[in-house]
Amino acid sequence: MNDELALDITIEALGKYAKNCEKDPIAKAMNPIEGTYLMTNSLAVALLWKADENLDDCRQLMFDAIDDAFKQVSNT
Repeated sequence: MNDELALDITIEALGKYAKNCEKDPIAKAMNPIEGTYLMTNSLAVALLWKADENLDDCRQLMFDAIDDAFKQVSNT
């Protein structure tokens, strides 16, 4: 349940970003690489901010989560 809620909230936030961000003047769309960096960085800052004295553990969990997500998406 919590994983579905987290995904729903993330997709909603990404949709808002894509709708409201400054678009590339040539492509008339968001830059997906820049958007990925900005969304990932902002999420990491928010999670680390709340980690208090668990910064190193939280950082490692984020690396693990990215690796797990990559495996899910790339089917490796």
